[in-house]
Amino acid sequence: KAPRERTLEHPRQIAAGLADDCACDYCRQNVHNYRESLHGPVLRHLLDLGVPVDAAYGGDGYFGIAPSSTALHVAAWKGFPRTVRLLIERDAAVDRRDGEGRTPLSLAVKATVDSYWTERRTPESVAALLGAGASLAGTPYPSGYAEVDELLRDAAEAAAVIDVEM
Repeated sequence: KAPRERTLEHPRQIAAGLADDCACDYCRQNVHNYRESLHGPVLRHLLDLGVPVDAAYGGDGYFGIAPSSTALHVAAWKGFPRTVRLLIERDAAVDRRDGEGRTPLSLAVKATVDSYWTERRTPESVAALLGAGASLAGTPYPSGYAEVDELLRDAAEAAAVIDVEM
C-alpha cells in the first residue's frame, strides 16, 4: 500500500478518529503547530497516538524559532501557557536546549518582555516551567517584568535553600 500524502487534513482526520496513525513525518515535524487553546484535541490525540512530545522542529527564522526546538520551546516563546502546561504534563523535557542554546524557561521569560506577541504577555508559562523544576541556568534576570522577576527570585532562593540543606 502506497503511503498517503500527509497534509494539514491528516491531523484533522486523526482528531476526528478517521485516521489511526500519526507516527508519520508530517505529524512529528508539525506537533509544534498545535496549541492547546485552538487545537487541544488534535495536540492531545497526536501525543496519545505516539508523536514524541520532544520531537525536534526544523525552526522558523522569521519568528525566531531555532532549529532543534521542541513544541515546548515554541509554546513558551509564542506565549501559550495552556500548551506549556499540557506538554509538561506529557513529560516534555523542561531543560532541553534549542539550536541556539535556549531553554523553554529562557524563552518564556523573553516572551514576556521581547516578543512579537505582546497581547499574550503573561507569567503563566514561567510559573509552569519553574513548577516543573526547570533550571534557572541561562535565564535572564532581571527580566524587566516584575511578576516574572519575582517568580525567578523565589525559585533562586528556594534552590539556594535546597543546596544548603543537602
